[in-house]
Formats: sequence, structure tokens, C-alpha cells
Amino acid sequence: MARKASFYLLSLSSFTLSDETQRFDLGTKDITDVIFTHLHHDHLAGAFELEGEILRPLFPDVLFYVQEENYRLACHPHFKEKAGYIKNFIEALQRQNNLHLRSGETELFKGITLFTSNGYTKG
Repeated sequence: MARKASFYLLSLSSFTLSDETQRFDLGTKDITDVIFTHLHHDHLAGAFELEGEILRPLFPDVLFYVQEENYRLACHPHFKEKAGYIKNFIEALQRQNNLHLRSGETELFKGITLFTSNGYTKG
């Protein structure tokens, strides 16, 4: 498992959302809200960048949103889903004081509603 986690940490250097936001004339401070559909590493990893051996948030002033059920699952995954959640990224998210957990259907902003779909992962 440690080998898999180190692979994903090293892969952060090749692509970052900060490069993508610059394509639209946006900086990382322009992003105010990030909604995670779920916390598998391929979704969560983009919100962080590796600085030395520490994962730091890519968007310093952002508010993170995720369904509480998926957050709990990510913190204590079932053995069948464990490979989808990389502990280093979950711990980096847990250290943020700007994480907002939502439960069920919630209108986050006018016209943007969060809901659970329980597709291939719960929440």
C-alpha cells in the first residue's frame, strides 16, 4: 500500500489544477468553492500539491464541500473500497478548517443542489 501512495504523491508534479486555472486567466486565489462528488484519490488529489513531503491545499481560501456519508467512508473505508482512498490525501483534507460536510439534498447556492447518488461509492 505504501508503494501505491508514493506513486500517487509523485504523480502530482506532472499536472496541477493551478496550470489549468491559468488557462482561463484565473489564479488559485480566485477559486472560492470546491465540491467533491466523492473522495477517491483521483478527485481529491487535485486539490492539493506536494511541497517537500507535505500536502498543502492548492486553493488557500477555498471552502470544500462533500457529503458526510462519503467523508465517513473515506476515513474508514470498507476493505473492498480501500484502494480508492489514499490516506495521505484524506488526512490532508482532515487538517483543513474549511471542510463543510453536507448530509443529503442541500441547496448550496442558488441553482446548485448537492444530493447523494450512491453510484459506485456511497455518498
